[in-house]
Parts: sequence; C-alpha cells; structure tokens
Amino acid sequence: MNTRAARRLSAAFVAGSALCGRPGGVRAFSDAATFAAPVLEAGGGGRYYTGSLAEGYGCDTCHRGGSAPLVTIAGLPARYVPRATYELRVSWPRELEHAAAALELTDERGHGAGTLALPTSGNYVEDEVCEPRDLEQLAAQLYAADRERTVAATPDCGASLLRVQWTAPEQSVGPVWLTGSVVRTNHDGNFTGDGARNFQRTIPAFGSSTPDIVTKGGCSVLAPASRGGASRAGLLVLTLWWLRRVQRVLRRVKQPSTKRWRS
Repeated sequence: MNTRAARRLSAAFVAGSALCGRPGGVRAFSDAATFAAPVLEAGGGGRYYTGSLAEGYGCDTCHRGGSAPLVTIAGLPARYVPRATYELRVSWPRELEHAAAALELTDERGHGAGTLALPTSGNYVEDEVCEPRDLEQLAAQLYAADRERTVAATPDCGASLLRVQWTAPEQSVGPVWLTGSVVRTNHDGNFTGDGARNFQRTIPAFGSSTPDIVTKGGCSVLAPASRGGASRAGLLVLTLWWLRRVQRVLRRVKQPSTKRWRS
C-alpha cells in the first residue's frame, strides 16, 4: 500500500470513528462528557450530535433500530427579545430506563446565540436529577464547543428533563435555532436497538418581518454539506411567498375593475 492510500484509509477510519465514538469497534455513546475527547481516546472529537447548523449530525447518526422517544419542548417564546431570559424545557417519558439528551442554540451561521445557565442548587425539580434522587445530583451539564457555542446535555442517569435558562443575545442576530436530540438506549453497549429523536425549533427576533412560512422551520436536520442546498431552498420558499402575495394583490385590483366594466 502506498503512502497516499494509507493516508486516505487512516482519514476514513478516523472520520468513521468520530461519528460513533470508538475506533476499532465503532460504538455509540450517550455520555456528553466524552464528546469533547479526541477520537483516538474513544471520544467524539468535539462533536456533540445536537443536529445544529454547526454540527449537522444528531444522535440518530449512530443510535438506530429502536423506537424514538416522545419528546416535549416547552418555554420557547414566539419571538425573542434581546437580553431577555427564558426557561426552556426538554422532557421525555419518565418510564424510559435509559435516556440521554443534548441541546444548543445557534444563529443561522452555526455560531452560539445567547448564553445558557443551569438551575442552581436548591432549585432542582425531581425529573432533572440523577438516580438515586435523594442525592440531588443535577443531571445536566454545560460544555463549551467551537464557534462560541454552549451545549447542555444530560447523561444516561435516570433523569427525564433537561431544563436551562437561555438569555437571548445582546442584540438581534436574526432567527435563533434550538436544536437537539434525545436518545433512548437498550444499554447493551452497542448502538443497535436504540432510538433517537432529533428536534429543531426556530425562534425569530421580536419585530422580525420574516414570513411565518420560514420561521416555523421543520423537523429535519441538515448535514454541513447540505447547507448550500438549504440556502437555495430558503430562497425558493421566500420567492413563492412573495409570488403568493403579488397574486392576492392582483386579485384585489382585478375584482373591482371587473365590476365596473360589467355595470
């Protein structure tokens, strides 16, 4: 094998391992504490699998084969006000024996938007602490990532709620994207038979004139390589929206004119 081929093989091996976390026996993991570790140390190589515009991948990249958990999102404002603080909640059924979650908020360029804070000691609710619950150990942790991002994540420890306080950016940065993923595992040390639910919500800025058809967003998560296609799709949506507005205006103009001619 020549040197160039060896380098390509090595690069492919590292890239594949980075997706699912363990070189030599590609396995998934649900503890975000290992996400920042280098790939050769069985880490995620700095990828947190939130499905954000900076990440591209969600937990379903590796965890698959099982049913996806039901996820409930609460606390999102209809439109954010700069510097305002909101309590955001992502929850899943308590009966899930093994589940973990991760989320973040970014702008449309994949940079961190605003700041995140965790509940303070003494203000925990039962569903957000690890088992045994009498120890009152908060499951959620914050992790610094590239592009000035902060990821909030809970490990597989018995919690069924990820609760954070999000303070919006100092000034409007356009729509902010809440993205994340919740994974339920069968705890067999393998990624087969697991189920993951990705989620994505768009929060427009207060006073934004962005059409609702754009700000509502969707449920799919695009990989980084697809961002160019996403931009073209967004432009197409805006064009169609404006065409519909023009058509409605033309109808209003045409109807009175027709009545005058008929009379």
